[in-house]
Amino acid sequence: MELIQGARKLEEQRQIEAFFSGAQLLWPDQDACRKAFDSFARLYLSHGTGILDALIGQIAVASGGIIYTFNQNHYEAIDDLQVREPYVR
Repeated sequence: MELIQGARKLEEQRQIEAFFSGAQLLWPDQDACRKAFDSFARLYLSHGTGILDALIGQIAVASGGIIYTFNQNHYEAIDDLQVREPYVR
């Protein structure tokens, strides 16, 4: 959803949707939501971690996934979360 939010025109949105059309969606369970709330409350002011950042981070932790982003400051303080840059700029 964050990628679609960043689209500047309909064609970009369609490209994003096409790219992820075969991807598996992961949904948070109650525990991940609770941890996301705790992370958000702890990190919003100090790291700028947003609501979606906290939720995405906790879904990644629960599934053993890795977050690939250049916006590492929003994620780096979430416990047990692996964060990496997607490529070298």
